Amino acid sequence: MWYDVFYWTHKLQFVFWVTLILHAKDDFWKVFILPFAIYILEKGRKYVDAFRWGRVTRIVEVNLLPNKMSQLVIKRPEGFHYKPGDYIFLKAPHLGWTSWHAFTISSAPEQKDILWLHIKASGNWTRHLRRHYENSSDKWDDISLCIEDDDEAQLNETRFDQFHNESDEIVQSIGNLNTVALLDGPYSASTASFFDTEHAVLISAGIGVAPFVSVLGSVVRRRLASQAGQTHGKGRGPLGKLQRLDFFWIVREHSSVQWFADLLHDAQQQHHELADDCPFIMDFHIYVTSVPQQEELEVLQMGLKMHHELHGVDALTGLRTETKCGRPKWPAVFRDLSAQSRHGSVHVFYCGPQGLEKELRWFSAQHRFHFSWENF
Repeated sequence: MWYDVFYWTHKLQFVFWVTLILHAKDDFWKVFILPFAIYILEKGRKYVDAFRWGRVTRIVEVNLLPNKMSQLVIKRPEGFHYKPGDYIFLKAPHLGWTSWHAFTISSAPEQKDILWLHIKASGNWTRHLRRHYENSSDKWDDISLCIEDDDEAQLNETRFDQFHNESDEIVQSIGNLNTVALLDGPYSASTASFFDTEHAVLISAGIGVAPFVSVLGSVVRRRLASQAGQTHGKGRGPLGKLQRLDFFWIVREHSSVQWFADLLHDAQQQHHELADDCPFIMDFHIYVTSVPQQEELEVLQMGLKMHHELHGVDALTGLRTETKCGRPKWPAVFRDLSAQSRHGSVHVFYCGPQGLEKELRWFSAQHRFHFSWENF
């Protein structure tokens, strides 16, 4: 609702322009006509391109994930080429014809038939999208998103058990859709140079992980294709110049990791299986910032460490990576990254809030790392 108020209020600019022309001097229209024509052409281009280049497509499935996250599965238009981390503008006519909205493509380019968009319900339009599909409850197929509990892994600490069990969430999947959607794009993002980087450091916060999920998916599929004997260009390996990848993801609740748990698990499993055959190094670093008080935090960290040592997987996420509680200690993190310079020049890619960007930019400059960023 409020987005429509904002949108149509700004459309009153046309009334202002007409009034200005009528009351201005006779020659004013000569100055006005060129920029106005450019504006109209740019706005019209989105619709022309959408229909001319086959960018009218269909939403075929919607998955409602924990923590107000929605995944749109969209039929990929024929000839739609993009790079990991690129973004598009989406128009969903069933939610209103008035606006285009920019979202990062979270699927990998190697996924031939579909596109993924992961959309957090944080603004008026995105909340409207979430409510629209929540209200379609008669079409839901409830799928439990559970973390497998090992009886032998139960810890005696009540505080830890409470923190662990609160993540038992439900995914509501709505399939067999045929909903019209218009796409404008794709447009390049900072990750366009990812495979030309020797040591890539991906740092994300919350839904800022979306472009890096596309990157990780591309890494997984390129390595699989390489195993099958496919090539990736003259004189280039499946990962280009990439020798090492450090993936940092900061989330408020550990249940947010379930957004991309399957992909993260597959990437880790594949890397573990191919570790002896490929010099490529990949490390995951996941931080959960919503933690108990200090005295409870120590018990939680002890329990997590004990479970990881006994079972080789994290108790909260089920991944091989041990989840860290609290925020990263960036001075120590960047010192460790600097010590790994034998893997080539370091390029830090960041996507998240602007406040953290300034801090990471400063540390990158201190260590002479390349730095690229996107804000949301």
